Amino acid sequence: TGTGAVTINGNITTASGVTFSQVGAGTFSTGTGAVSLNGPTTVTGTNAFTTGTGAVTINGNITTASGVTFSQVGAGTFSTGTGAVSLNGPTTISGTNTFATGTGNISLNGSIVTNIGQTGATTFSTGTGATSLNGATTVTGTNNFTVNGGNLVLGSATSTSSHIRSLQQFNPTVANGTGATCTFPTASTDVSGQLQVVIAGGAANNAMCTVTFRAAYVSAPAVILQAGNAATVTLLRTAGTGPFVLSSTTTFTLQSNTTLPANGTYLFYYHVIE
Repeated sequence: TGTGAVTINGNITTASGVTFSQVGAGTFSTGTGAVSLNGPTTVTGTNAFTTGTGAVTINGNITTASGVTFSQVGAGTFSTGTGAVSLNGPTTISGTNTFATGTGNISLNGSIVTNIGQTGATTFSTGTGATSLNGATTVTGTNNFTVNGGNLVLGSATSTSSHIRSLQQFNPTVANGTGATCTFPTASTDVSGQLQVVIAGGAANNAMCTVTFRAAYVSAPAVILQAGNAATVTLLRTAGTGPFVLSSTTTFTLQSNTTLPANGTYLFYYHVIE
């Protein structure tokens, strides 16, 4: 034909094996009816396949060529059906974005290497295998570290040292009894320390010193005393003069015995355990 439009009012049927092709930069468009591409369809070269704003339904599998990237831009969401989803390569959540799950469990079959932070009142638990905390581990605030049923073992056959340290920053408080002056000569805690008692006209059967813990115990603890100087050894060995301890959840009291202790300076190491 010439350069004018061609109008065909009926169907166009080409013979089998005949190719319908279009050349040049002209466009090819259809009406508003459904368009069926019944054979394999290829968008050649670097040309793109672009849709309108309607949904795209693909009834078969989508396979991209090797090395080709599948990407999504903008704020739209990406969702799958209810079948299993396999991410076969390394997967990265970029920037400050988060990875959120539903209420189901997460099964990770490999190791986790990262900084793990947990917030809120949820619990964290492991399986029955051994758990190794390879770095310094801190139980914050007023929280407890509890061993249920088993033993607490510090160190191993190959450890160079395993000590128990109380890092309490302030001494407990101490009150003087009759004729006694009580002090902590070194930094002391609710767990252990030194208690010095200077007796000048004390009384028998009387509270020599009352130590008040900075934090209360759940039940009255056991308080173990050890002599810290020669005078204290003599005091403890002399019949009727050795003091003893009374404890409660908030205090322990160094109580004089039935015989008045001699005037002098006495030093006790103490250890408290609940």
